[in-house]
Amino acid sequence: MLPSQIKLFKMLYTILIIYIVVGVGFYFFQDFIFFRSKRIDVNAPFKFDVPFKEVNIPYNSEYNFSIVQFFAKEPQKKLVLYFHGNHTNINRYAKHADNFTNRGYDVWMCDYPTFGKTTGKLTEAILYQEAEAFYELAKQQYADTNIVIYGKSFGSGLASYLASKTNTQQLILETPYNSFVDVAKQWGFMYPCHWMVKYKIPSYDYIAQTKIPVTIFHGTSDGTIYYSNACKLKAHLKPTDKFITIEGGEHNNIPSYEVYQKEIGTLLK
Repeated sequence: MLPSQIKLFKMLYTILIIYIVVGVGFYFFQDFIFFRSKRIDVNAPFKFDVPFKEVNIPYNSEYNFSIVQFFAKEPQKKLVLYFHGNHTNINRYAKHADNFTNRGYDVWMCDYPTFGKTTGKLTEAILYQEAEAFYELAKQQYADTNIVIYGKSFGSGLASYLASKTNTQQLILETPYNSFVDVAKQWGFMYPCHWMVKYKIPSYDYIAQTKIPVTIFHGTSDGTIYYSNACKLKAHLKPTDKFITIEGGEHNNIPSYEVYQKEIGTLLK
């Protein structure tokens, strides 16, 4: 082999090794990459400046399901089931409860396994089971027509799943994704993500099955879940559903926009 060929071979070999090592790391550490959960001791009290109630539901010796219930300032026996994003726990998202409690809706937020006080193994199947248990608990106190399902970021896929199986008032999604695999492809486009990613969460499929009204909010400057990713959902919406584009909106500031506050006010009347 010529020296130039040997040099090219070594370079390609190095690239291949890096590709394999990074791919193996991505596969085995994907939970750490995708989720930034933070545990809280089950006996540690939550501290919020608004009225709330903590509910812990033991499933078995290994699984505790943690829920925090925030109460409307002018109760109307209406509820928002809020599925939060992939960071820390309920403490991070509690500040958003005012968007609903100020409009007469109670808000229930749940933590996923390894988040907050919810224990157990984090799997897609468990996430779906938890979503259904969340809804079954809500049905004991609220009529279907008074329950809004809300999903933020990672939680949008779980909210879409639940909405596809219920006849609640409506589904509202903030910065959603077409599928969780599509989110992985944003960063790992050089890998066969469909085979490597453990969490599929095909939001597009669930939205296509959803019979209740759907409203989506997404910003054009979202650097976490790309706007183009969310736009794929448009093909699966009903003619009466809404996809609201927020120009310049980023991943975590959508509620600060006037158009969001105006639309939420209309949706929750």
